[in-house]
Amino acid sequence: HDIASVIDPNLMPLVEGMQRVSAVGTPQSVERQIAAHVARHAPDEIFVVGAIHDQAARLNSFRIAAEAIANLPARAAARGRATDRKRFKLPDFERVG
Repeated sequence: HDIASVIDPNLMPLVEGMQRVSAVGTPQSVERQIAAHVARHAPDEIFVVGAIHDQAARLNSFRIAAEAIANLPARAAARGRATDRKRFKLPDFERVG
């Protein structure tokens, strides 16, 4: 479906903005996309959201994102840049049920 055909045209700039900062694909590609976004924008925090109905699939998606975020300090160190690991709080997915 073409999203522009089903939503209010006034909302399209918001939707387009959200799509610009998405990370999709394999765990490796998600990690690259998140790392590139962090390197480009240096955010203070990262929100991970997913409109995924199936709870197991949603948790798996969040796990992939959390692992990618957890690897940010290692990626930065490999490039000779410091990243404060404390900046990124990771949820305890074992307790989510």
